[in-house]
Amino acid sequence: MKAKDIMTSRVISITPDHSVGDAARIMLANRISGLPVCDSEHRLVGMLTEGDLLQRAELSPSFWFGRDQPTAAPPTDDYVKRHSWRVSDVMSRHVVTVNETTPTDRIAAIMVANDVNRVPVMRGETVVGIVSRQDLLRAVASYAPDETATGDRALRRAILERLCEDVSLERELIDVAVTDGQAFLWGQVTDEAKREAAGAAAASVAGVKGVTNRLRVVAGELPSPMRLPVLIEATQQ
Repeated sequence: MKAKDIMTSRVISITPDHSVGDAARIMLANRISGLPVCDSEHRLVGMLTEGDLLQRAELSPSFWFGRDQPTAAPPTDDYVKRHSWRVSDVMSRHVVTVNETTPTDRIAAIMVANDVNRVPVMRGETVVGIVSRQDLLRAVASYAPDETATGDRALRRAILERLCEDVSLERELIDVAVTDGQAFLWGQVTDEAKREAAGAAAASVAGVKGVTNRLRVVAGELPSPMRLPVLIEATQQ
């Protein structure tokens, strides 16, 4: 799936001249936690999120009671972000964006790498949608395993394809046996991460009842195509 398949198309935005109070009320009224900030020509210039508002002076008792406790003076930039009423002074100007065709796995990686909860989806300079972490969770929740043909032979073919395509294992160095829906993985891989990924990939094929992972981790470069035990072929009869 891509951004256009999961994004929220109804984008609520504000201008840099909005007040912080108005922005907070818009978030509450629409049950959203972030707002794109667009200029008069509808170009994206920033993002205002709940995180930007958590350090506001309005949340501090000293804001109401005259700072009766001595504290060190905050840096000028921090003071402006805490006290200014204008969105332009409080918003985050560095905005991470994606386009409509960005794959969902790439979006998830971008969110993790940049520690953000949502990304605007751009078409040129225009915001056409928002993808949030909740949108990604919905995609995970709605995922259905691929439909495959029934029978052990069909399952074996599907698992082999999944291991080669999704986990990038060498076909000549692995094999799969399936008996009554129980899958057995054989062969060699370069590291434990690929071994675990292979087991998860095999288990995700519809119709597989269980997986016995007998792949061996071989450090360094794998040998050229190996010959697997005759037992594997025998289990396919």
